Amino acid sequence: MPNGNVLVVCADYAAGQSIDQALTRRGYKSYLTGHRQETISLARAIQPNVIIIDTDSSRIQAAALCSELRSFTMSPIIVLGSDKDESDIVVVLAVGADIALSKPVPNTILLAHVDAAIRRETTYRRHQSESECLYIRDLTVDLAGCELRRDGEAVSLSPMEFRLMRVLALNAGRVLTRDQLLNSVWDVRGDQVYSRTVDVHIGRLRRKIEDDPCRPRYIATVPGVGYKMIGES
Repeated sequence: MPNGNVLVVCADYAAGQSIDQALTRRGYKSYLTGHRQETISLARAIQPNVIIIDTDSSRIQAAALCSELRSFTMSPIIVLGSDKDESDIVVVLAVGADIALSKPVPNTILLAHVDAAIRRETTYRRHQSESECLYIRDLTVDLAGCELRRDGEAVSLSPMEFRLMRVLALNAGRVLTRDQLLNSVWDVRGDQVYSRTVDVHIGRLRRKIEDDPCRPRYIATVPGVGYKMIGES
């Protein structure tokens, strides 16, 4: 049976209770809240393995909450939103959420994503078995230390950002479609998540490694296809 702490942020009591009960039956310790300050306090106290945020929570500014959580925790953040709130979902992803699911999301699907998020984090921490480094011009991707350096200086990445960087670097010079990236990095199919998840995460990564994110030198967009890491100057 799974185990771990999951923090659920949902102002809709009935919807929150449904998620809370499903997580409990699955074997997780679930903490349900609909208030910003309680969310921050719980996240600091219980160090959740996964955080679920319902972006329709009218009493909570989801983007501001996500940004504040990211200031002190690297726990995977799953956001639940609807296609009609595209701009809100883009902002939440941009400030630190790992994955966005379009509602309605059956609890069975949500539980599968929670399981996958914890599995990915476990794998991330066990990458010590990979002792090599990848070199992309002045970038060094340290697979053992799960660290990215540029010109010898460490670049602060979230676990999800590092996984994305790792897959791009391992396939330097090769075009990867959005579906391939979703499958390799998020371990999901493209029809299960918000369509711009990959694009927003690429943007986050570019802001951290590019001198000018609008004129990328490392991660190129291949229109109509996907992205590739540029391996040579």
